Amino acid sequence: MQEQEKNTLELVNRQLMRLSGVNNVDEFDEEKIVLQTELGRLEIKGQHLNVTSLDVEHGSLQVDGVIDSFVYVEEQKKRIRSSKKQKGFVSRLFS
Repeated sequence: MQEQEKNTLELVNRQLMRLSGVNNVDEFDEEKIVLQTELGRLEIKGQHLNVTSLDVEHGSLQVDGVIDSFVYVEEQKKRIRSSKKQKGFVSRLFS
């Protein structure tokens, strides 16, 4: 059995975020950071965001600033497939 990579997200007082399992930084500015992680795409929103540490080899990242939100975002194609499956199941259930 292959061991799964360790993925952690630590948020300290909404001012410091430490992440592991980071594959790539797609977008970055003072209000939004978009990352590709082992668990999917992650969007971090806030004010005065700054990447203070990035270790690509180990997949770790540290962000400081005022962190308002963070969310893992599904790709549009996956969402469409999921909704079709749900509709198909529900329609089969009631037909």
